[in-house]
Amino acid sequence: MLFVFKKNIKDILKIVLPVYFVETTFQLMLFFLKQNNDIAMIHAVWVMLSTTMLVIFSLYDLYRLVFTRDYFFFYTLKYEVPSIAVIKSVVYTLALCIFYILYTPLLDLNLLPKLLSISSFYCVNIIILLGFRSFSSKKIGVFFYVLCLSGITVIPTLIYLLTYYDKMSGFMIGATNKIENAKQVYNLIIPTTIIPIRENFNELFNSPFIFNICLLFLSIFLFTLIKTRKFNW
Repeated sequence: MLFVFKKNIKDILKIVLPVYFVETTFQLMLFFLKQNNDIAMIHAVWVMLSTTMLVIFSLYDLYRLVFTRDYFFFYTLKYEVPSIAVIKSVVYTLALCIFYILYTPLLDLNLLPKLLSISSFYCVNIIILLGFRSFSSKKIGVFFYVLCLSGITVIPTLIYLLTYYDKMSGFMIGATNKIENAKQVYNLIIPTTIIPIRENFNELFNSPFIFNICLLFLSIFLFTLIKTRKFNW
């Protein structure tokens, strides 16, 4: 198992190290060229695009593992594909958290909710992948996988905003530290910047936190059930 873990770390580092390098370069530029709004704006766009692309790449990578035989090497090992998918997801979770630490100012770091949101997202992704992998038609399975993952990624944020809209003085999809009194919350992996009415902050913050915890434990429970199923890998 340690070999599989090291192998995935090595493969994923090839993707994320260039991203870390560019981000470190941005941080140095922002440090030495303070108050440069142009660089700050470009950096914000870079963070949004690079984070999105890393997530999309990781989802495609996990799709290839579960739905195709592109990673035939892993199929020859004694470990089951669901277990390898979990290892890949853990490595991607750590990689995204490291990137978050790099691009977020120290005073704005809120690592636990971020870690929880990414972990629950990848757990849900594995459940959906394995669930639709059992379809007799892979094309239909892939279609419903994409449809279901898209829905379960977006819908919780929409429900959250509709439920608590009257308790905010403003919000935006995405993360920023440029708005005074703004706070970030995470419904699954989507960050939402909210400006809460002060007395409602705990309620606005705790709701997605509890949601992610429940989703994480539900996914772990479902994973133990799905692992017992026979797959024609």
